[in-house]
Amino acid sequence: MRFEVLRRDGTARLGKFEIGGKTIRTPGLIGKDELETMKIEPHRFIPRLNEDIIEELNPCTAQGDEEYDARVIYYPILPTKNAFLYILASANQYLGDYRTLSEALMKIGDTIPPDSALFLPAIASPENVSIFLFYGVDLFDDIYGKISALRGVYLTTEGEFRLEDLREFPCNCPECFERSPEDVKRFSKRERIDFLKSHNRYALEAEIKKVRILLAKENIREYVEKQCRSSPWLTALLRLVRDDFAEKRSPLFRKTYLYANTFESLDRIEIKNFNRRVMERYEKPDLDTLLILPCSARKPYSLSPSHKKILDVLSKYRRYIHEVILTSPLGIVPRELEIVYPAFHYDIPVTGRWAEEEKDWAKDCSKRYLEKNLYESVIAHVDGVYEQVCKEIERDIGLEFIYTCEDGVTGKRSLENLGEVISGVKKDRAMTSKERKLFSIRSMASYQFGGKIAEDLLSGDVKVRGRYPKMAAFEGENQILKVNRSYGSLDLTIDGAKKIKIKRKRKRKRNSDDYSVEIDDFVPTGDVFAVGVLDANEGIRPNDIVIFEGKRSFGTGRAKMAGWEMIRAKRGSAIKVESVKMK
Repeated sequence: MRFEVLRRDGTARLGKFEIGGKTIRTPGLIGKDELETMKIEPHRFIPRLNEDIIEELNPCTAQGDEEYDARVIYYPILPTKNAFLYILASANQYLGDYRTLSEALMKIGDTIPPDSALFLPAIASPENVSIFLFYGVDLFDDIYGKISALRGVYLTTEGEFRLEDLREFPCNCPECFERSPEDVKRFSKRERIDFLKSHNRYALEAEIKKVRILLAKENIREYVEKQCRSSPWLTALLRLVRDDFAEKRSPLFRKTYLYANTFESLDRIEIKNFNRRVMERYEKPDLDTLLILPCSARKPYSLSPSHKKILDVLSKYRRYIHEVILTSPLGIVPRELEIVYPAFHYDIPVTGRWAEEEKDWAKDCSKRYLEKNLYESVIAHVDGVYEQVCKEIERDIGLEFIYTCEDGVTGKRSLENLGEVISGVKKDRAMTSKERKLFSIRSMASYQFGGKIAEDLLSGDVKVRGRYPKMAAFEGENQILKVNRSYGSLDLTIDGAKKIKIKRKRKRKRNSDDYSVEIDDFVPTGDVFAVGVLDANEGIRPNDIVIFEGKRSFGTGRAKMAGWEMIRAKRGSAIKVESVKMK
């Protein structure tokens, strides 16, 4: 028996579960035949009881130290022994208690080994399977569909329907194709139950196939946001996902676009991570004047038609100005970070109207930014809802803004007003075009690796080459960094990694900010697998650029799992190697 995670999309996982010569793609269905081939810890599927009674029964520890393929979890007692598969006992009894179910799944996910599978029996339906996948569940069965069939219930992705209430079937599975509800109602009771069992199974299988496709495309969050609209308790489960549970499993950089289409999108960990890093790791340039601009549909903002017109007006005065973009859902985006994820990889429905939650979030982000980063003057070249938000910020922090828009952001009078105001700004401090490029790379490096590593990397005679945004940093003829627009991040070369190592000259400690991984005594030629990892920085997240080192090799790569998973897991790819050298 073996379980391996092949791909991650935040908290959700795509993998394979090998059992008895059979491979089950996960998320997937497991049945009686597969379970009978396992060595499962002796158990009793007891009803949901309080903690005292469960501890008295002591079902989790009564079996000594014997090894089992699968172990049964009697929540709130959490497992303490390893297995390939964990089964949550009486899971279906939590269907009406979404708070307990949410907390149970997160605590179990944080407790069991990251390379073991979690099975949720007798609970999966086409409507809810995606939210459980989002909680890290890997395996399901068709028991709930069979129970529903006995109740005369027809399951769909949109919810449950009594067979007697249907006038037509919204499904083209082999059971429903060329049949009508009236045809089925003429069946015997046994035949109707068999029909519903078969349809409910087909519907569940189809939904699982769909979410596997979406997971592979890294779009599972968007689908879950859409899917939870059909049920208050599914919406509650989505809203109850804790930030710490999501953050430790979610990448800070990825190729896939983030679509912020719902209220729940504002709560996405990618958005919170971006804002947190802007507040914690970003430092403004030494300039006196801030220019606040609205976002644009095209990314990066500076290459959009509207921003190009504004930059033409700034012209020679741009050296005295620092630019930030006010946007929903990201809040505030410094110009230097407009090509990092998700600022370069998001889209929203543009209507010219913001919900109150969007306004509050943008206002809060901007206020915190302006409280940390001080300017002598602030120019707001914004209109509409952006102007409303700026005026509320202005009132709350007691700083007077200069407004320049009269006829839209790109209107003739607005641009003339902007040019007039800009020409009169304070000119004591300035930044040349070359300095601006270097500052952009430095800001991205600080955002990605932290200020200390950014300082180590970009100290000395470092020059930035390339046309924005296709930039790379060189020390002499050695490239040390380059912009990776696909991921919205910086790629670190082997020369850059060497520079960090030489500069720091200290023993790496876990939880430090060096993004390093200690590997065993080998020279990797492809991926570094978890079994070959001796230690790792627990702050590493999937898709982070890391530096790995062993007795015989030194190199860079892109993390395929979080640092804490590298330490605990024994299976799966930990790092995709980008460059490696023998010592």
